[in-house]
Amino acid sequence: EAPVEEEEEKKEEAETPTTENQTAENGTEEPKEAEVQPILQLTYEDDKVKVTVDAVEAGNIPDGAALSVTPIEKKEITASMSADEKAKVEKINEQYDLTEQKLQEKAENETYDIAGFLAYDITFADANGNKLEPNGDVKVSMKYKQAEIPEEAKKVLTENDDSTLDVTVMHLEEDEQGEVKEVVDMVADENKTAEVETTSAMKVKKAEFVTDSFSVFTLTWNKNNSRHMNLHLVDENGNEIGA
Repeated sequence: EAPVEEEEEKKEEAETPTTENQTAENGTEEPKEAEVQPILQLTYEDDKVKVTVDAVEAGNIPDGAALSVTPIEKKEITASMSADEKAKVEKINEQYDLTEQKLQEKAENETYDIAGFLAYDITFADANGNKLEPNGDVKVSMKYKQAEIPEEAKKVLTENDDSTLDVTVMHLEEDEQGEVKEVVDMVADENKTAEVETTSAMKVKKAEFVTDSFSVFTLTWNKNNSRHMNLHLVDENGNEIGA
């Protein structure tokens, strides 16, 4: 039978807490710093849409970045607005007009007309509000709480029963000075990844696309434009000689 003192010593040893980082010299060591995990997803949400940005690869979303999404909608300036509110609305209205202009220019050499669009300025921002670009590909998902269609496109469908509308994602790509250098149809471009899910009434339910740069993106309703020509056979003097 073991002496009582020996049993007490063993009991004290068993109750002594051990530390995983203990060393033989001093019994403690500096705690290890927690590793910073890369941001893999950021989300924006308002009463109409939820926008989610996922990093295709770890590190593609900059450290400390927040997701900024600004719907570009034309609004009326009223007398009840403050000076700051008026300035903000004026800026967005100018951005809307420029977006519409660039989409119309894109359609000039295409087989469609612009029937309407929903535009968003999507970007990352640091703590001071400065814009940040992705470090690589990111996947943007837009899920609408209720399927959406702009009033202009709805009007086209209402007034023209035989109209055919397509919906695509357009990216107003910018140069280093922030000027629009090209409007890219991300669904039609085989080098891009984009898709749009609509209802039978051509309302958008969901859109997804992959990009490595941010600026203005639009969901654009295009009306197929069948151009017809009347040809007449004429002689060398311009006199018509047959249809």
